[in-house]
Amino acid sequence: GDFLDVLAFALGSERFALPIAVVCEIHRLTALAPLPGVPSQLLGITNLRGQILPVFDLACLFQLPATTVGEAGFFVF
Repeated sequence: GDFLDVLAFALGSERFALPIAVVCEIHRLTALAPLPGVPSQLLGITNLRGQILPVFDLACLFQLPATTVGEAGFFVF
């Protein structure tokens, strides 16, 4: 049969998956600069090799219970 490679991840008690074909990279979130006056789902921005990337809170977007970004936080783009 046909197989689909996915990136599986958990948000709270929910599990999600993205087709690996839409994932460029996965990185540990080491620095996050908050932005004043933006919607709550936008946590801030981060610098990845000179490229400024927005960081969104998927739990907020999916209306799941609020979580905090901890040391084990990762971002996918």
